[in-house]
Amino acid sequence: MTKQQLSRRVEPRKLPSRSNSRARVEAILAATRELIFRHGLEGLTTNQIAEHAGIPVGSVYQYFPNKQAIVYALIQDWLSVLEDKLDAFPMEDYLQKGRDYALQQMSMTVTVPSTFDYERKLGRILLGAIDLYPELRELNDAHVEFCVESSVKFLKAAGSKWSVARLRKLGRYILEIRRTLYYTPDEIVADAIKWQEIATIAIISQCLDD
Repeated sequence: MTKQQLSRRVEPRKLPSRSNSRARVEAILAATRELIFRHGLEGLTTNQIAEHAGIPVGSVYQYFPNKQAIVYALIQDWLSVLEDKLDAFPMEDYLQKGRDYALQQMSMTVTVPSTFDYERKLGRILLGAIDLYPELRELNDAHVEFCVESSVKFLKAAGSKWSVARLRKLGRYILEIRRTLYYTPDEIVADAIKWQEIATIAIISQCLDD
């Protein structure tokens, strides 16, 4: 199956233009999010989603061709939260307040997911879903590339003399250790986040001092 065919499988059938249509799509996504949180992806159906959203199943198919398209949209929204943070990250402004301050803000942005149990459990499920569908792996690859490139840009702006290739490895490492926090036991997650911030700052500091 080609990339074009894969993308067609998860393209929304109808983009919401009116407020009531946008509300209905959001209800579909919210219902899917809640069902995944409670029961996981296994056995999830469009009929369940429609019932939980309180709308006819035909209305679901007006906007999404299948269950995969709904999950795709949900993960796309989830991944975009970090992308939006990185896109708006004011590195130059933070650097004017001092390198240590900029590094602390960068570490908090790129390494710390939510400590709320709901969001961490949902994150675990969504990360696991990425391996289930080729379309989601493609989406994740684009997300990883965006995050890595953002890290390279920030570190170059901060004065790193490392090569782009080496900075790309560091950017990928930072993203991967961020994801480990979704799997960290609840009783130690708060401490793990603090330790991870400290470790990330130390690593980034080294790449700036070399």
